[in-house]
This record gives sequence, structure tokens and C-alpha cells, in this order.
Amino acid sequence: MVKYELKKLFLNRFILITLISCIALTFAYAAYSKNCYENGNLYTYEAVFLDKNAFREITVTKNNINTLEERISEIEADDRSYDYIDPATRQFQYYGRFADETYGKINEIYRNTESAKEQEEKIKCLESYQISDRLFAEYCILLYVTEQFRELEYRTTLAYFNSFDGVDAKTADELPSKYKSELQSNLTRLESGVTYSSDFGWRELLKAGKASALPVIISILITLAAVTAISSDYETAMYSLIICTKNGRKKILQKKLVSISLFAVMVSVIFNLSALCAYGIFFTLNGKNASSAAVISGIVLTLAQCFPVMTAFSALSALAVGFSALAVSSVFGKSFVASGINLLLIFIPFLFGFFFTFKNENINAFIHSLPVNIPICDFSTSVYFGYTWFGRDIGAGSSFTAFIFMSFMLSVISLPIIYSGWYKRRIIK
Repeated sequence: MVKYELKKLFLNRFILITLISCIALTFAYAAYSKNCYENGNLYTYEAVFLDKNAFREITVTKNNINTLEERISEIEADDRSYDYIDPATRQFQYYGRFADETYGKINEIYRNTESAKEQEEKIKCLESYQISDRLFAEYCILLYVTEQFRELEYRTTLAYFNSFDGVDAKTADELPSKYKSELQSNLTRLESGVTYSSDFGWRELLKAGKASALPVIISILITLAAVTAISSDYETAMYSLIICTKNGRKKILQKKLVSISLFAVMVSVIFNLSALCAYGIFFTLNGKNASSAAVISGIVLTLAQCFPVMTAFSALSALAVGFSALAVSSVFGKSFVASGINLLLIFIPFLFGFFFTFKNENINAFIHSLPVNIPICDFSTSVYFGYTWFGRDIGAGSSFTAFIFMSFMLSVISLPIIYSGWYKRRIIK
């Protein structure tokens, strides 16, 4: 029966078309992301790296950061590093040590009462004197990795946390629990060293759900499949036949639970694998060993290791969504009513989780940990929720822990409701 139920679901026209559409939209969004990188609409250094295709893997540590910055200074200080470059071939300007001088001269030209044509010619000449093509890619890479590492260093200082509203800590022990967890995570990354690479495909993949919200459509798909599995029997004579058979109520329901569970996991995995293919095609999946900002049990994950984590949590979310939908469907027999309630249970948490942030951290943690919102996060970074009790800070926890807890609790609560609704359903003649 399980094979039959799965075949029926996957061959359903609506489900099949919706799944294919989601996959197509994923490819379209990956193409859009790549276009943003190439045109430099949202990114600066990354556009250069993709154009030059020269980003070698580099690990920055507290021991070699000064050496890398010395190399930047060396390039900037050497007159042989410069050349007259057509500014039109570069989307962003990197003047090196002449930056302040160049900008000063440009402003001086604008202040003078020269003709517009003369201004244009002089400014074009100044802008064209930049780091030469021979060193341009290396220079950008060094700037990028050192700036990123120095930013991480700053995030481990009290000055960074005291910049937040309401925080005025003299020592790390005085920080709220949420920020203590974030501080420890950043210190772990800093001590481990950070590996950078041309990892843009992985980074876009791991935050694609947050940016596109396409996983919500997958949740809707699983919900409607669960409604069909239960309500269709109620609305036909099938339920009457099932309960008349030996152990019909128990065995049939168990097989339905297995079918929906497998369907939910399979759809979720198919969607994530499609996303992997999409970003691999448009970006390539270079940089798999680059460091993420996700820290689990004191271990900094690589970007490639974050993908199975994303897939596992997406599947966990799908299971919880499927069980919740089955619970609602077992209580409300009609497909129309069950579908309406289930869709509300998806859209309301999604709207609040996607568009709103509450002052109360407990509410934020609860909403963001609901199954529909689990795939809509950036899996390349660790997020921490702070918990309070009557205004008192009682601790903090990783979003990953909250995801597991919430999905498990909703599944546990849903199961007795499913069985109770199925057993107590009155036969409508």
C-alpha cells in the first residue's frame, strides 16, 4: 500500500506540476543570483573574482594576517604595480595608495570652473591610473580576505556587542546569553582560522531559502498531499470499507503515516538536490572546503558540510509539516476545511517569521523554529536565540537545537491527534 500511495501522490498532476515549477524557479533564481554577481549589482570583490577566475584557496589565521596585509602595502607602495587602465573595463575602482590623492584631485577638478569636456578628460586620466591587470586579482583577493578576517576579529570585541541597543558590558561575563554564545562561536572561528575561496555558489545555495522563500511552496505541497491522504477517504465510501476490515483502522493509518513521511522527505531531498545542481551549473561548486560561519559542538563546518545539515533540517521540517497536516485533516474531515486551516497554519507563521521581528526573543525563537520557517534561514551561519523568563535572561541556544526541539514536539503532539481523529471519525452515510 505504501508504494501505491507514493505512486498516487507523485503521479498527481497538481503535485507533479508544482514540484517541477519549484525546481524550475530554483534554477531561475540561481541564474538571477549569478547575474547579480557578474553585473556587480550587489557585490564588489566577488564580481572581480568571477571575472578573473583567479581566487585561490587561502586560509587566514592570527599568525599570517599581518603578512598578508604587508603584501597589500607592498603592492600599493610599488610604482611598478600601477598602469593606465580603461576604467570602463572595471566595475569598481581600486586605486591602492593613490586613492586619497586621486579622490582629492577629482574633487579639486569639480570645484574649478573648467568646461565639462576638460573635467571629463582630466578625471578619466586620474581614474585610469590603477593597480595593473598583472596584480589586480591578487590585490582584490588579499583585500577581501583580510577585511573579512578583521571584521571577524571586531566581532569578538566588547565594542562590537556594546554597539547594540541596550548592551553596556564591561566584561564578556556581563553580556546577555545570546551574545555570549555568538562571541564563543566567533572566537572558535578565529582560533581555527578561516579558509576563503571562490565559494559563491555554496553561499548562495545555503541561503537560497531565506532569499527566495521557495521552501514554503514545498510545505504547501506536503500539506495538500497529507490532506488528500486522509480527507479523500472520509469523503468517499473508502473509510467505511477500511474500518470494516481486520485491523483496518490501525494498519491502514500506519501505512498512510509512512507514505506521507516518505513523500515529505523525498520531496524535500529532491528540492535540495535540484538546488545543488542549479547553483553548481551557474556558479560551479568550487570552494567546498571554505569555512562557513556555522559552528556545531565547537567545530567550524565547511560550506560543503553545511549542505547535508540543510538537507537534514529541511527533511525534518517536512516531516513535522506532514504530521501537523495529517492531524488537522483527521479532525476536520472535509478537504476544503482541512486545506484552509492547514494553509493558515503555514502562512501565518511564515508571514510573521519572514517579515516581522519582535522585541521579545522568546516569540522570535518560537516563530522562527516552526517547521515552515526552518528551511528559510541561512545554513552557512550559526544563529542564537536568547530566552527570558519575566524579563530575566535564562540562557541561549542555537537555532539548530531549537529546530530539532520544535519539529520533534509538533510531531509528538500530532501523532495522538491523528490516531484519535481517525478512530473516532463518524461514518457519514
